[in-house]
Amino acid sequence: MADDNFFRHKHLFIFLKQWDVDCDGVLSSEDFDLLAQRFAVYQRHGKFEKDVVDRWRQIVGGWWSNFTGAADANQDKSITFEEWLAFFNNLAQTTKSHTELPDFLKMYLKISFTYIDFNKDGMFDIRDYRMLLASSNGDLRRADAAFDSMLTEAEKKKGTLSSDRYYELMYDFWTSKNPNSPGRYICGIYDYLPKEKLDHYHQLLTGK
Repeated sequence: MADDNFFRHKHLFIFLKQWDVDCDGVLSSEDFDLLAQRFAVYQRHGKFEKDVVDRWRQIVGGWWSNFTGAADANQDKSITFEEWLAFFNNLAQTTKSHTELPDFLKMYLKISFTYIDFNKDGMFDIRDYRMLLASSNGDLRRADAAFDSMLTEAEKKKGTLSSDRYYELMYDFWTSKNPNSPGRYICGIYDYLPKEKLDHYHQLLTGK
């Protein structure tokens, strides 16, 4: 794998850690059902309430329908890692900002911001970022430096990111191939994994 192919590195990380909930190497309707349950339980502060779960299943099921329509090239009702990359490569070529994303991704961004705003103050700060890393067994030793790298000079004075800036950084994460892009750590600190391990993950997922 070429050293400059950080785009694949980044999406390999988010693919394995956040969307592929059952960790079977492909995205499926089962993963999105588990995501719906996760959001529902989070909304109800740890309680599993069927009516809430059903509402989330309707929302997230719509995401899955839209996602497969756009990314499932061979129409086998699953999304492989290569199809995942192709989807975001296409986004990078056809959009210029998060405002041009498909509606289901815009909704995902809004919900995910609510999810990671742990103290519910409408902003994303270093405390929220540490909680995000802790929830995914991330490297807390690098939290401050990683978070600081995402802030503009003006934002450093307050130490917070607004929801709009979060959307911008997520868009950057999804579409930029620059290994030093501002959004590279927005979903966590992924590059602690050695290149060889990322190559190994890719081989497991693609057979290449």
